[in-house]
Amino acid sequence: MIQTMKKYQPKNFSHLKGLQGITDEVFEIHFKLYEGYVNRTNSLTEHLATLDREKRASGADPVYAEMTRRLGYEYNGMILHELYFGNLKPGGREAAPQSNLKTALEKNFDSYQLWLDDFKATERSKYVEAFLSNINWEAVEKRLLH
Repeated sequence: MIQTMKKYQPKNFSHLKGLQGITDEVFEIHFKLYEGYVNRTNSLTEHLATLDREKRASGADPVYAEMTRRLGYEYNGMILHELYFGNLKPGGREAAPQSNLKTALEKNFDSYQLWLDDFKATERSKYVEAFLSNINWEAVEKRLLH
């Protein structure tokens, strides 16, 4: 039974407005999407707790099962936006020459430049370039698993 229910609050990422190459309008869209994920995560958690109290917390109950699957989707959307926002900062820079991340990229792509070229070639190359000019490599590096 769900004893306590965590209520999430959208974090404030307004400090990202004004980044080079990424418009404030793009951030406003992302902020609204993010807030929607947070609100839906909270709503689904509340509904699931109610079903739990009603002894309907079972994979045999299709409503409970579907809400549980949906919660995973909404929660992931919330967390992925937080990671995305956390990867950015004004005045970002290229990866440090001796960083663990750069070493891992070179190991998997033979060179940092090959990775960079591949990343830019995937889609929306101008956005990728703007993203890279604002990336917080220290934050990205902290997430790297050894």
